[in-house]
Amino acid sequence: MKEYLVCHSTVSGGNFNATAVTKVEKLLDSHNFVNKVDLLVRGSDLEQIKSDVQAQMKLKKILGEANLSQLLGFLLRLNVEQRSALKLVTLDKDITHDNSICVTKGNLTLKLRSDSYLKSGLQCKLSAFSRGNKNLKSQMYIHNFDMLNFENNVKLNRKNEIRLLWYAENVSVDVFKFTLTSESDNIDTQLVPKLEEEGITLLGNREVESRVFRYNQVLHPDLTITKDEDTLAETLEWLSYASIGGLQLRQEVDPFISRYPTMLESSKRSDFAVLSIDKTLISSKVQKLVFSHVSSRLDWFALFSYGVKNVSRSYNSAGEHYFVDDGANDIVVFSQEGKYALWEITDSGDPH
Repeated sequence: MKEYLVCHSTVSGGNFNATAVTKVEKLLDSHNFVNKVDLLVRGSDLEQIKSDVQAQMKLKKILGEANLSQLLGFLLRLNVEQRSALKLVTLDKDITHDNSICVTKGNLTLKLRSDSYLKSGLQCKLSAFSRGNKNLKSQMYIHNFDMLNFENNVKLNRKNEIRLLWYAENVSVDVFKFTLTSESDNIDTQLVPKLEEEGITLLGNREVESRVFRYNQVLHPDLTITKDEDTLAETLEWLSYASIGGLQLRQEVDPFISRYPTMLESSKRSDFAVLSIDKTLISSKVQKLVFSHVSSRLDWFALFSYGVKNVSRSYNSAGEHYFVDDGANDIVVFSQEGKYALWEITDSGDPH
């Protein structure tokens, strides 16, 4: 299927075969920081996948607070495999004007305000968000550190690695609230003890489970997957409404509040269900397990992967994610009777 641009989104699709499954799995794997996943299924299909999917969606939510020196110490306590599997993002910093960090696939991205950058001695790039900004005091700078080879680079006297350690120990005054997850099943046994060894304050360590929402007699258009751009846009709009249980799809709504039901050229009613998990970082491994489970059992489903907006790296690319509109970096895959459509929805400031 040809790709079209629809509202900062790219849609592709075709036959839902092994090649398509691999394509979706690679995309999910490249999506760095996800904090909400929804699975939309037919009401009649819920029971056959509910228990397994809910088991896969049972996650740990780890919250901590640390300075930059402690976070570096924590990372350096991990072996290479653990660093590669770790995902960590700051929660209380705005990437447009605060110092912030994120860690994914063995890389630490540090974003600094102009004043912090000048004090650090680091060699960083001007943030894409600051290009064209002639006010030097409000500019932001960014650099990506390879944490898989960090110690070797220090031994080789690489200036940026040495300066980072010095800056963290002697200059940085930031305290970061953060959350983390791992692509490995080692959070409680390996990561949490390392946090405690480094003296990092744990603000939370609890299980998060998915929730189930049932929506009966939901109004919907013809959802047959086609190559028509307008039809695909309408399908995405309906899927988005359905995933949040939009009131206008389930009962009569004052037309002055929403005209959506009257805009559907053809429609009928069916029962649907949504399994949803949010408020924690969700690993690519979990998303791929859920996707693999339903794609091998159901001929109709939609999976939504919502990315963290306030983060400097949305996907595994050299490009920087930054705000222009709303910071969106989301994936929606819809499978129906041997066909699929895949939407990649991004802020216009996202390089993906």
